[in-house]
Amino acid sequence: MLTAYNSFKLSAKDVLKRYLFMLLQMLGRYLGVEGVAARVDEGDDKIRSFELLVDNYYAQKRYPSFYAEQLNISINYLNRICQEKRAASCGTIIRGRILLEAERLLYHTFKTVKEIAFELGFENVPYFSTFFKANKGMSPEEYRKNL
Repeated sequence: MLTAYNSFKLSAKDVLKRYLFMLLQMLGRYLGVEGVAARVDEGDDKIRSFELLVDNYYAQKRYPSFYAEQLNISINYLNRICQEKRAASCGTIIRGRILLEAERLLYHTFKTVKEIAFELGFENVPYFSTFFKANKGMSPEEYRKNL
């Protein structure tokens, strides 16, 4: 995180924001699991479990149905608790995690875009490039050049 912060490159602050967001999410999960004197409802427990599953399976499983099945809840209920607790759909949370990892790999590694695409579970590079551009407004190559 410190390296990203000290960088004078264009997207360093965006990467740092995402790292801090992820750190705060992990801290929130840890505090909730350790039984801090706060009332935790079922939705809080489910959203933390969902986020842990996403962290573990984002490269292999992109569809909310997988996560809902793992949590033994319906997709509609999963979406509802994601909207209530994170103000985003479960699909948006999954895509955000994939995008965060793509940015991290583009920023911190010398892997080719093709290697990154396959590592993140994309079947082909054009699909990965389209996904990245739709979410970041630039291609992975442009993103890397602007770092």
